[in-house]
Amino acid sequence: MALRAQKELEQKLHEEFYKNVHTLTLIHPSSKEFNNVFKKDMFVKNNKVGFHQVVYYLLGILDSAKLRQKVPTWPPHDIRSENQFRNEVMKYINELNTIYVDANIPQIATSHLISPGGFKFVKFMFKLSQLVLHEVIKCRPHMTAGLLLPIKPSKQEVVTTENIRNLRAVTNKINTGTEQLKQDLDRQFNEAKVEAADIIDKQQETTQRIKQLHQKLHSLKKENGDNFTSPQDEENIKLALKTKLSNLEELKNDFDKCKSLMSYLENGQATLDYNKDLKLPLDVSHIVRFDGEDLDLCSLLDAYNVLIDRKRLEIKPLNEADVIKQTERFAALNDQFSFLIQDMEKLHSDLINFHGKLQNESMDNTINRNRKIFQPLQLGSLIENDTDSNSAVLAVPLPLSPSTSKDNIVFDDCKTSSPL
Repeated sequence: MALRAQKELEQKLHEEFYKNVHTLTLIHPSSKEFNNVFKKDMFVKNNKVGFHQVVYYLLGILDSAKLRQKVPTWPPHDIRSENQFRNEVMKYINELNTIYVDANIPQIATSHLISPGGFKFVKFMFKLSQLVLHEVIKCRPHMTAGLLLPIKPSKQEVVTTENIRNLRAVTNKINTGTEQLKQDLDRQFNEAKVEAADIIDKQQETTQRIKQLHQKLHSLKKENGDNFTSPQDEENIKLALKTKLSNLEELKNDFDKCKSLMSYLENGQATLDYNKDLKLPLDVSHIVRFDGEDLDLCSLLDAYNVLIDRKRLEIKPLNEADVIKQTERFAALNDQFSFLIQDMEKLHSDLINFHGKLQNESMDNTINRNRKIFQPLQLGSLIENDTDSNSAVLAVPLPLSPSTSKDNIVFDDCKTSSPL
């Protein structure tokens, strides 16, 4: 029975050791060499390579800087360096019992590290992993006070009993909260399942609807050919989307300005730079307060509230009959304005026609006048040709002044005057 109990205890130590180290790997990343050798029941048999990797990993979590100082022989690469590594590790672990009050690491002979395996060795490694995990948990910022008991049991039974009572109280509180969270999770999960089922049904309906629309679109394209969707329609859609986006951006900018103004008004110092070129209404100028070049915004708003109230009292109140009467009046004026626009458009058209007619008559008069001017010049050229056939005559049209008559036209080359 004693042997069986020891076997069960050894098996439990192997399991607890693996859980401790595995928990530490979730917080502190391990090396590739460590991952190759770390596994369950790794120290049931002698495992020298596994011992080197695991013990160096655990001591590195405690204090990596001190580890490099206390155990400089790493990694061991031959028998001599392995012996030196074991001695350095054993010496450093013995010091841990004095550095950490609750360490409670059992003393073992160095020979146990030559063939690392068996009950005493796994108990030794379990206590070391327990110390490392204990120190890591203590450093957590969300650690609950009283949840973590000392590793080394107290010699006073009253202290141990009180620690256990506190631990049970905290554990019960955690279990109650956990159970409540589990119930909430189950409830939310069931609600999510129902909502997911509704979403799936709606998705199937939407998918079926989209399929029908695709079929309808395909038939419409087949009936209308390539003219069903024109590039111009796509451009119009893009332009409309850009316009909407621009409007949204303007709205966002206005909202940001309003938000900035609200934050400015809420800061308790509602002052503005006063522009003296802008004149305030005389009726309310005495209400506005100034501080040098600064204008008190609240007093300005109060002044305009008073001004608005005064103007409101000056406006004659309207009833429904007055509104209807004014509406009919403006409707009649609008009709008259429409008739005036039509008359002006007709008058504009008549003016354009009259302008074209004037242009045509002006052109005809110009042509007739040019014909009358050039006819005498042609006759003078014929006379000159008859007088001297060897001389060249250049006929230059001369404008007729009011004092010049058709009977006196002088040809400079002939030095004569001839009546035409």
